[in-house]
Amino acid sequence: MNVSARQFRDAGFVDQVGEALRTPGLAPGSLRLELTETVLLRRDTQIQAVLHALKDLGVHIAVDDFGTGFSSLRSLRDFPSTY
Repeated sequence: MNVSARQFRDAGFVDQVGEALRTPGLAPGSLRLELTETVLLRRDTQIQAVLHALKDLGVHIAVDDFGTGFSSLRSLRDFPSTY
């Protein structure tokens, strides 16, 4: 599922994802949120907190448009290990 930068930065985003996961039959591991590299590579504690909260929910993160900006494989070290 594609997630916009605006959605991702919304204060209630993690709660909305958690609520959706409470829908019967939706396993957390089956949900993959796709975010652009520009959102993920910002050095921002709020972004890191959201990523960790999503990891705790069991949600997977996919990086869209990776390599189109100034990122490198080295920059992936900053993500929680299961993303």
